[in-house]
Amino acid sequence: MLIPQLLPWLLVLLFVGPLLTLAQSPTAAPTKACNTSLYFDDWKYQKYTGVLATDPKFWRYQTQLQFELTKGLALELAVAKCKKTFELLIQFRSGRNGPVDIQHVYKAMCRENVCVQSDIMHQDAMSYSSCDCSELSTQPSDSSYHKADDWCLHNSARMMCEMLGFCGIWECRVSDFMCPSYEWNKKTIPLKRLGSCQKSKAVTSGASSRGWGAGAQGGGRGGGGLVGVGGLFVSVLVMMCATCVLFAFDGNAFSFARLS
Repeated sequence: MLIPQLLPWLLVLLFVGPLLTLAQSPTAAPTKACNTSLYFDDWKYQKYTGVLATDPKFWRYQTQLQFELTKGLALELAVAKCKKTFELLIQFRSGRNGPVDIQHVYKAMCRENVCVQSDIMHQDAMSYSSCDCSELSTQPSDSSYHKADDWCLHNSARMMCEMLGFCGIWECRVSDFMCPSYEWNKKTIPLKRLGSCQKSKAVTSGASSRGWGAGAQGGGRGGGGLVGVGGLFVSVLVMMCATCVLFAFDGNAFSFARLS
């Protein structure tokens, strides 16, 4: 039988296979503890050098260097200007042909750029402090507290939902700051593009934008391809071992040529 000749190779695979799988599997990075002081006492006072810093519509003191634009101030301005964009859109459409349409919402989200940059600044602050938006929100023990998770409500897509009524279906947790924006970015805007403002081919008027976020929710955070390779390797190894066991118990089921 062929089993004696295959036995050394099977033993090698049994020992090497798990080692390869462990080597290919990504190890989870240690989670840092939230440090709100890094946000309130450090990040907010750093100089803002983002794309809005050179925009005179955003920061009017371009030539007056004595007025420094900090990250904290830039974040507050971006949130206020993003909200103002939605308010102006409501005023622009009032008394016209019905409510605000999604094409004008797309223009407000993409052309002004303050909403997108506001989300980017919030992400930077959370990454810098290792805190989520709930931890950076005003706490009930603070004298200025007026609403739970107020910092989380700054997300542009969440503000759009509250002010304009274009809401997703993912049922995002409030503490998941970017979840509403991720869903909006995957939405197909008729006659426009994806909500993410990426420059791609425009969608025809016949395309449907129903099922906003449906089918895309599971595609956001997948594992690496290396894990799949390791799992496939183990599966093949198990199948080989099972086949050899069958050969060992029923030698008459298959015939093998003798090895010289």
